[in-house]
Amino acid sequence: MIKNKAVIGGLIGGGFFLLLLIFVTAGPIKFRSQKAAVEVENKAPSNPATVPAMNVRTLPSLGPAQAPITIEEFSDFQCPFCRKGAATMKKVMANYPQDVRWVFRHFPLSKTPGRGSFLTHEASVCADEQGKFWEFRDGILALPYGSQKADLERIAKSIGLNLSQFQDCLDSGKYDSFLLEEQREGLRRGMTGAPAFFVNHKYALAGAYPYEYFDQLIQTILKSKRKSNGLIPNAEAAVSDVTVPEKHSGRPSQGPPDAPVTLVEFNDFHCPYCRQTGPVIDRLMEKYEGKIQRVWRHFPLPMHREAFRTHEASECASEQNKFWDFYHALYAMPGNPRSDQTLLNIAGTIGLDQNQFQVCLESDKYSKRIREDLQEGSRLGVEGTPTLFVNGEMIAGAVSYEELDQIVQSELEAKKPGNYQ
Repeated sequence: MIKNKAVIGGLIGGGFFLLLLIFVTAGPIKFRSQKAAVEVENKAPSNPATVPAMNVRTLPSLGPAQAPITIEEFSDFQCPFCRKGAATMKKVMANYPQDVRWVFRHFPLSKTPGRGSFLTHEASVCADEQGKFWEFRDGILALPYGSQKADLERIAKSIGLNLSQFQDCLDSGKYDSFLLEEQREGLRRGMTGAPAFFVNHKYALAGAYPYEYFDQLIQTILKSKRKSNGLIPNAEAAVSDVTVPEKHSGRPSQGPPDAPVTLVEFNDFHCPYCRQTGPVIDRLMEKYEGKIQRVWRHFPLPMHREAFRTHEASECASEQNKFWDFYHALYAMPGNPRSDQTLLNIAGTIGLDQNQFQVCLESDKYSKRIREDLQEGSRLGVEGTPTLFVNGEMIAGAVSYEELDQIVQSELEAKKPGNYQ
């Protein structure tokens, strides 16, 4: 029987973030925001394990309470990129009305009660007090940026609110502490800009991602849930396919193809937790020389905007038989490469023909291979990086040397003559 062992590297009760075409790395939340949305890199919370499940009954939400997917949207009503995110979420709800619960979280970028976007959020809570948050929200999004108190009152009147009650609520400031706590919650999760989305307390998206990203994420989660509930036939056979050597033809590898242990790693070069796992596997390859075949599979996460390019560059290095040299040089860098020139410099340091490397990188000829790995990972249930398969046993998230060593030893013991699995 194929086992599925989740070795957890970080978030809530053991999960790891983002997934095929919308993945987030295992471990603490670390945002690399979309350039169009937020220019800064947000810092991770000091203790990501403390990210709580929210009480959705006290927050505006759409969709069934028992939906398999909950998306928390932290947003600012006067942020232009939040408006793009809002349009995307409306499409998500239109296409997945029974599968998704959408919970709105307040993150006004103005920190002063009664002013700027903070005032707009106060008004929305006052509308929610009368059961019309979403109608009020739609009215706000139809306004130009920088709406004034008179604009908010006009919206309240147009959607049928008790205007006197609304005005008294807005003047009272009674929801200021609630909104300030919402801001603090966003900051605890590593936010310094908006919008940001948290999916099932595991997956974090910073920025105004297009609908296609959410669609892929939702489909993958739903598929994973169906598999775990036994609704996908032959799920174990699908997982075991990863150990078939023919599946890895042309992929970078170390160790003999007929080794008793096959270790397949789905990694993202820009994932900090993959950097932690790399040296662990390197040590095992030395300890069990000749007994492990290590196979690399590409899994660049879309939240890491430059990662796909780095994976293409690694294939160009592999073309000159120096994938692992490129791999080690890359992980020896203090940060991630952000330009072709940096990748070209790495190629020079490991002795590649730089002209050939540059022509290869500009050709885009390995993008198909990387996308094939992404598709294969999704089929096998990979939901983030790093994800390892040791003779078909899935290990999700950053893993210690001791844990992985024990798994390898168990597999080698099972392969001894007279032992049967």
